[in-house]
Amino acid sequence: MFTSKNLSGIETVLKVDKQGKSVIITLEQKVSSLVYKGAVYVIGAVLALVAVYLFLVRNVDVIKYLTAIFLIILSYQFLGVVYEESLVMVHSLGYQVTSKSLVGQTDLFIPWNQVQSIFINEVIVRHKVIHLLTILTKEKGKEKLIPLFLDLQPRLKHLEIICKHLKSPSS
Repeated sequence: MFTSKNLSGIETVLKVDKQGKSVIITLEQKVSSLVYKGAVYVIGAVLALVAVYLFLVRNVDVIKYLTAIFLIILSYQFLGVVYEESLVMVHSLGYQVTSKSLVGQTDLFIPWNQVQSIFINEVIVRHKVIHLLTILTKEKGKEKLIPLFLDLQPRLKHLEIICKHLKSPSS
């Protein structure tokens, strides 16, 4: 188990579990980080509502509608926050990629025979270079890049640990 802050400064925990020729990699945010992020959203919304009321509107009905809209947006953003991403690699079978949020989870299965390589890719995002663990697949003659752990954005040292375990599952 490895703990560090991700690119957004949120505390994340990396767990690697090896079982024979399979590897289970789990990356999760600490719950306190999610609560803090939710509190920041709520405080920001309250301040925005107070500012709108004080400077623009004195009508109570408009404030009710604005409050409802802000609460819907905030709940959607908070409930959609991914708190855990996992990657299960079963040798000769494939890769199962899972992202969990408060409203559910998404799964992606990548068959073993479609995977060409796994590597750490440098990407420029908003004038910043970040590193992504990427799977290169080839199906029906078309190559496709599948970036992993996009939501939690682990730092390079976590990606190196993950990559090492994926490339040598039996050691």
